[in-house]
Formats: sequence, structure tokens, C-alpha cells
Amino acid sequence: MADGKVTYSTRSASGEGTFPAYTQNRRGELVVPDWKHELAAEGRTFLVSNAAMETALAVAVTSYVDTTPIFLVDIPTGTTMVPMEVILNQGGTVAGGVITVLITVDGINRFSSGGTVLTVRPGKVNPPTSAPSSVATAYSGPTAAAVNLDRTLYGDILVQGVTNTAASILNHNVRWIADSPTYINGPGSLVIYTFAATTNASWFFHIKWAELPTSMVD
Repeated sequence: MADGKVTYSTRSASGEGTFPAYTQNRRGELVVPDWKHELAAEGRTFLVSNAAMETALAVAVTSYVDTTPIFLVDIPTGTTMVPMEVILNQGGTVAGGVITVLITVDGINRFSSGGTVLTVRPGKVNPPTSAPSSVATAYSGPTAAAVNLDRTLYGDILVQGVTNTAASILNHNVRWIADSPTYINGPGSLVIYTFAATTNASWFFHIKWAELPTSMVD
């Protein structure tokens, strides 16, 4: 097996089954990317965002009902999902009251019917043809099956508004980024709820996750 090697200017790419030199810095310390960057470099991250980037998405939900999420991402058996980040910025219609946001996971595929199928895109722009493809299915505004596993990753209450004043920016949007990974062995789901009295908020959204064969993590 090869020893370590200092590589600042160039990084060699080795094929499967080879034993390349470990990357070290000039102090002899091992250089290891964090888990998020490694998944991104391997082409294992995927995302959904607005179909028309200039148009905030509106889904008419005015109270919590477990079968009416705003967003739903199902992952099938044999694949493990790792939620990485959820970004929701208000735009368009102002909500009719404070906005409750819940980011949850479940241990079954929750999609039941309806909604809009979202295009799942690779997190790596122009990935090589050898990069893995997503097997998840994402929806906005679907009807979901009832909650099976009640597990919340994030919850908050936001001030409604779409102006750029300092008061509206404070506690105005969602920027949830996973500091430690949550593994969802398929079948499972990432389920996101937002609701406000009278009128729900409209969202510019970005939802990112990673996918791995379950055999790699179990």
C-alpha cells in the first residue's frame, strides 16, 4: 500500500481497486474532506428547487394536517437518504399570520396521491456519466399517508413578510443545514410542513440530500 504524499498543486485521480498515496499537507497531517464534501465529490447529492426560479411556490395549507405537507421526498428500499439542507425564503404572497415550519422524517414512503412531481437534479453540475442517479421521488403539495414515525429534525415559527427591512429579515426564513447526518434507510421520507392562518407563505426553496446504497451504511 502506498505511503502519504503532499499534493497542493495537483491531485491525481485513481481508479477503482487501486491503492493511491494518502494526501498529506506539508506538516505530514492527513488531509480528509468532511462527509458533505465527499458525498458531493462522489456525485451522491441531489436537490429540488423552484420550477421557475423567478416564481415562489404557493401551496394552500392553513393548519397542520399530517396528510398535507408542502414538500415530500420518498426514498425506496435499498437506498439510504441523508438530508443535508433545507432553505425556504418567503416570496410572492405574504402569509396570513405567523408561519409554522416543520422538517420531519418518516420510516415509510408517505406519498399517496396528487401534488406536483418536482425535478430531482444532481448536486454536482455537469456530473460525469458514471455518477450515480437519484432514485428518490419528490413532490410539492401532495396528499400523504398518515404519519408512521413522528421524528422532527427542525421546527420554528417565522414572522410573515416579504420586505427587505431588518425586522422582516429576523426570523423570516429557514436555513436548516445538517451538522450531523440523519440516515433514512428506505423505504422512508423527508416530509416538510409549513402553514399559516388564512393564507400560507409562498416559497423560494432549495432542498438537498444525499443517496447511498443501504449496503454501504448498514
